[in-house]
Amino acid sequence: MGELVQRNDDLFRNGDYDGWSFTENVASAETSNPVKIKPTGRGTTYGTVQLVCAGATAKIQFTLDTFAAIDAETATWTDWDKGEVTGTQTDVFAGPITGLRCVSTSGPVTWKILI
Repeated sequence: MGELVQRNDDLFRNGDYDGWSFTENVASAETSNPVKIKPTGRGTTYGTVQLVCAGATAKIQFTLDTFAAIDAETATWTDWDKGEVTGTQTDVFAGPITGLRCVSTSGPVTWKILI
């Protein structure tokens, strides 16, 4: 399970947050559960996602689909622009993103979201 500053993981994963961070470890060759990103009143959500791969390889994926599609596991997931990475990579997102998840392709990794 992820670690959330001042909120529990279930609330964050369900999109109930405002200005919080999330950290989760993902085992080798596993895909994390999706984290829902609640749109702001402006229609655009801004945040940072960081992937820490110490001797491992992983990627971040995002979706623009509805929360219902995420829950039904029918959402379409797209790889971030950086593709599969090693080491530590950080990227900024801004847009109508509704979900993020981490895919470890080799070795355990840690991923973080800050909104």
